[in-house]
Amino acid sequence: MVCPVLLAGSAVAAGLDLNVDFESKPPTSTFTFSGTAGAVWDAEDWDTTAWGLADQVVKDWQSVMGPGYAAAVRMRIATDAIEVKWQYPDWFYQPGDRIG
Repeated sequence: MVCPVLLAGSAVAAGLDLNVDFESKPPTSTFTFSGTAGAVWDAEDWDTTAWGLADQVVKDWQSVMGPGYAAAVRMRIATDAIEVKWQYPDWFYQPGDRIG
């Protein structure tokens, strides 16, 4: 399980996958975002344009899996006009037994 902890001006969801044993594949899971960016600094009229929302912490646990000895989390986010900051990943794993 992986939970990327993000800061964003509106709701976002990250597409996550797990690469094992030094694979280098991009995430295939889906991702979404919603919201608006608000005014651009020093480019809009004061007192007439709505400001962007304050950053909010976004945490969304997702299941990722794969057999291997080494693992790396890959994340993909698409945004239209909001800034997303990756604070840190939170994850845990459970060792399994060999098959066969």
